[in-house]
Order: sequence, then C-alpha cells, then structure tokens
Amino acid sequence: MSVDQVWQHVMEHSPVESQLDVSSKLQKCLRIAEDWLNELIMTHPPDPRTVKQVAALLAEIRRLLALLAELEGSITRPEIQINQYNQLLTVVIEELCPTCQKKLLSYLEEHK
Repeated sequence: MSVDQVWQHVMEHSPVESQLDVSSKLQKCLRIAEDWLNELIMTHPPDPRTVKQVAALLAEIRRLLALLAELEGSITRPEIQINQYNQLLTVVIEELCPTCQKKLLSYLEEHK
C-alpha cells in the first residue's frame, strides 16, 4: 500500500475531527499534553530546558482543565482565580512569622 492509501484507510476508520464536540476535543488535547509530559519526565534529564518544558506543559494542562470545568459548568473562571489566590495566600501565610503575616495581610488589603 502507498502512504496515501494508508492515510485514506485511517481517515475512514477514525472519527472526523469536526464531528467531535468541544468537550471531546479539549479532553483529547488534555490527554496529548499529559502524554507529552509523561514522556518528557521519563526520557529527559532534569536540566533547565526540561524544567521549562515541564512548566509550560503543566500550565497548559491547568488551562485545559479550567476550560473543561468551565465548559461543564462546574467552575466559572473567576472562582478558579479566587481559589488559586486563596491557596497561594494560605501557603505563603503559613510560612511567615506572625509579624510578617500581619504586614503581608495589611499590604494585600490595601492593594486589592
């Protein structure tokens, strides 16, 4: 078989991209990003370039998860941002001494 014939055969048996709904497309993108992440972690040494690539893939996975959650109606985008802010604030505050905690909370209140 030629390459064209094989490609034609594959196209006949695989779902056409335009037939998939948005949720399915996002889930497919999420699986691809997760596969890339796993491959990158398993096959590359932890050098600065790999760390940047892992960070970029994790950011993309978070973005896709947020889009899926928003599409499904389980989360709206402002709630995601508020949750992330609250989680960050909790972690940062737990690591600070009481004096620095007060200073940080005061600063955040002033700059909302």
